[in-house]
Amino acid sequence: MKVKLILCDFDGTITQTDVLDKLCSVAGREQESRMINEGFQQGLVNGKQALIQRFSLLEGISMEQLMPVLQEVPLTKGARELFRYAEEHGIDVLVLSGNARFVLEYFSEMLHFTAVVGSRVRVEDGVIQPWDDQTCSCVDKLSEAKAYIDRIGVKKEQIIAIGDSIADEGIFSLAGMSFLVNRKGNIRADIEIADLAEVIPYLSRESSL
Repeated sequence: MKVKLILCDFDGTITQTDVLDKLCSVAGREQESRMINEGFQQGLVNGKQALIQRFSLLEGISMEQLMPVLQEVPLTKGARELFRYAEEHGIDVLVLSGNARFVLEYFSEMLHFTAVVGSRVRVEDGVIQPWDDQTCSCVDKLSEAKAYIDRIGVKKEQIIAIGDSIADEGIFSLAGMSFLVNRKGNIRADIEIADLAEVIPYLSRESSL
């Protein structure tokens, strides 16, 4: 059964680095962001609180300041090839990340994802505003992925998932096959890869899953 959907994490999976950490470097607070994220990876703080704390480090920073950082983010090897193949063969790519939606949209223009799901961060007059639970929200990757799957009507055997950390265990559980790249921590997947283009042969075989 052919693959019809790729569920894919963003930071550390499509990119070689954690983009949110790099954005926080504009405020001189990259190390703080990294430490908060490490706390999450070690189970010391929950994912939502970690994200809110990290987004708060960006308060008052303008989009104009962030753009040069986004332009310099290194992609994981094979990213362009994988997503070009998916687009050419009509395979949906849903990118799910706790990172801000505006970050995902920037990379979606470059790599042509089908859809992105990211955290809502309030931006007014081009400047990132303080976190507000009324207008801001963090992503529940698992529920968003399930909703998308239900909407397009694909079976587990037609889905692959790609991620790099424990935050991706949920989307791995929805897929017929999971791929791990740029491993962080104690996370298991069906196949570990070093190059995202290594996924392509599994997309092009009728009996890949």
